[in-house]
Amino acid sequence: MDLLRSADRQPKPEPDVLLDAYRWMVIGRRLDRQTRELAGISGPSASQSDLTAACQVGAVLALAPRDWVFPTHREYIALIARGIDPLEALALPWGDWHCGYDPCAHRVAPQCAPAVTQIERAVGLTHAAHLDDDNIVSLVFVRGDSITEREFSEACYFAMTWAAPVVIFVQHNFGRHSRFAMDASADQDNLDLSFPRGLVARHGSAPLVDGTDVLGVFAAVTAAAERARAEHAPMIVEALPYRVLSHGGADRDGDGVEVEERAGSPVERLEAELREFGVLDDKAVRRVAEEAEAMAADLRDRLSAEPKPDPAELFDHVYAEPTPQLREQQTLLRTEQGLPGNL
Repeated sequence: MDLLRSADRQPKPEPDVLLDAYRWMVIGRRLDRQTRELAGISGPSASQSDLTAACQVGAVLALAPRDWVFPTHREYIALIARGIDPLEALALPWGDWHCGYDPCAHRVAPQCAPAVTQIERAVGLTHAAHLDDDNIVSLVFVRGDSITEREFSEACYFAMTWAAPVVIFVQHNFGRHSRFAMDASADQDNLDLSFPRGLVARHGSAPLVDGTDVLGVFAAVTAAAERARAEHAPMIVEALPYRVLSHGGADRDGDGVEVEERAGSPVERLEAELREFGVLDDKAVRRVAEEAEAMAADLRDRLSAEPKPDPAELFDHVYAEPTPQLREQQTLLRTEQGLPGNL
């Protein structure tokens, strides 16, 4: 992995961003472990992610507040690093709501379970924003095993055609990756990759970064976002993260590689670097650890509370403007259930 780590990893974050990176890495790991523990009892779990905390935190911190994030259903840590309430970020795996947070308030699209379909949405939104003179960048999280899907090529085609400043962030599975999947000279017979290769050939080689190095990811995504914004062009960044734990709670295939077995975990490596930079000390480490434990306890308590759904919500989102028939049906339901209010 040393060959994949950027030599200078420029631009280097400001001290407050460095501390934010460490803070969200620690909090993300703790909350992910908490949901994994609770999954065996009741409630949701964010553990379907590959625990690519460095990829998620580094990529999100590289964006401007006005930029958009398009996650898959696995980017739980990216969501909370973007400011979303940890409980709201669990709405989808919990089976509560399709999207438990306000996408416009956080500039984070709803989590997407179907493979790579969120890329086309990102391209459409970004293109529409630029037609309205809103110079934003959209970051799309994509799994490496999805790059051969037809939707991936279609999205890259639209991104190139419309010159949409979208950063496509591909996270490969380290054990089963195609190291130069976006290389324009590799595997020429695979037509599904023709458009992505054309994108890379037009804008230069896609940077390949260590997916466990949050500062390397930050530098790569920052550079890609700046170039996408300045040139109104789509960009691709590839990362090689380790899968720390199994893919799911029932997995016992041992496919993952334990990061702790390789010169320290990403959090430990980052902590050592920040101590060398002089921006982290024992007091700050304790403070972040205490914050992470408090957030885990709060999440645990709120997940344990018995939900009290309002059955009348069935009528709230059928149409933007409820029809007279829906108003009548909801009023009848509220009357029968003894619920206050109506449409």
